[in-house]
Amino acid sequence: MTRASVTPSVITPEAHAWDAFVAGQPGAHILQMSAWGALKIAYGWQAERVAITHDERIVAGAQLLFRALPLRLGTMAYLPMGPYITEPDAGPALWQAHHQTGRRRPARFLK
Repeated sequence: MTRASVTPSVITPEAHAWDAFVAGQPGAHILQMSAWGALKIAYGWQAERVAITHDERIVAGAQLLFRALPLRLGTMAYLPMGPYITEPDAGPALWQAHHQTGRRRPARFLK
């Protein structure tokens, strides 16, 4: 099987796998760590990690934060200091996964 025939998978990685991926990035930032998401949850936000895998290895991803907008206008999606993309061909799949995640919330915009 050639690399081109491998279909990327969209996953919600566990905290330890996500943190290991983020820590391995050249521009790793604490605002993408699972502990930051947990802290934000304590203050009324929701956190969701979205990742793309090739051969069971995370190659792209981001932790998205969501917060309700006033007057029941939906939610705001916030992507702090991300995403991380280690394989350029995974970028479009990651943005599509972000779009789908935002629609489920329903996010009105991404900051």
